Amino acid sequence: MRLGCLSMLGLILLLFFAGTSVVVSPEPAPIPTVAAITRVPTPTPIPAPAVQETYILASCDEFNQGTQYVTEGSRIMIHWGWFAKTQELLEDHIEHATYEISLDGQPLIEGDWRALPSQSFIEDGYPTRVWYIELGELPAGTYRVGYRLAWDAAIDDGFEKFGPGTENEAFESGCTFVVGE
Repeated sequence: MRLGCLSMLGLILLLFFAGTSVVVSPEPAPIPTVAAITRVPTPTPIPAPAVQETYILASCDEFNQGTQYVTEGSRIMIHWGWFAKTQELLEDHIEHATYEISLDGQPLIEGDWRALPSQSFIEDGYPTRVWYIELGELPAGTYRVGYRLAWDAAIDDGFEKFGPGTENEAFESGCTFVVGE
């Protein structure tokens, strides 16, 4: 046997089958045919149109922002917040404040407002918390957000005093917004 004439595959097969009987057919076995595979491109999913979120400040009248305009189909979020000189003063506000937020005279807060979604961050160096109420999509029309803030005890935010017995016992404001007109 001359190993020099064998291909590498032949050598491997020879070593594999060493010691076993192999019957060699004079004609090669037919090779099965395989149907041609047509590659079908995977369709690119068409993303659903992104729903635009529009944030309405519950007390926008306080900042003379005027009527707010919202694109019809937008997801509307009402928000408000508070900041103080220190985190402790902010926490004091949260403990003693009562927020009443309404839409067209109907209360939007059921239960403890402190359980609403919120976000805490530092704004211009001051601890700040913002709360949100999602209204979702509203039909075209004009809407009025009512905003009232009061305290059950006097607090100090590091800039002013608020609550009973202070010059700032309560605060009322609101915001008018128009959807799709």
